[in-house]
Amino acid sequence: YNKPAPHWDPIYDFNVSAGEAIIFPPGMIHEAKSVGEVCASSATYQFSNPAPTIYWRTWWPRLRKLVDMQHCYRMVARWAQLGARARPQSFKKAKATAQEHAQKLDLDRDGVLSDAEMRAAVPDAKLLAE
Repeated sequence: YNKPAPHWDPIYDFNVSAGEAIIFPPGMIHEAKSVGEVCASSATYQFSNPAPTIYWRTWWPRLRKLVDMQHCYRMVARWAQLGARARPQSFKKAKATAQEHAQKLDLDRDGVLSDAEMRAAVPDAKLLAE
């Protein structure tokens, strides 16, 4: 099968010299190409702390489809559930359950979940982005 590869038209193009590195967010499609006449290599390292929660929340519909994100599903589910046990249910029932759970977490009863109240509810809150 000799179908030609689609044309790759990158938005950004960087040349990284010896001793330098480039950092990009999770889910960013990238390509590494060695240029010049010396041996070059590239490695990927994914930082887990702090977790890029705002980035994930913004791009979750797209990121959740990436194979690289599979190891994050349980952690993201714990954050989304704020310590509650989730069960499949109708939207109406899920909304009522979420409101009940939020009231339990609202320790000062001000009608707002503070950062401290949310962090107390999440078992691995130390990983949440500041």
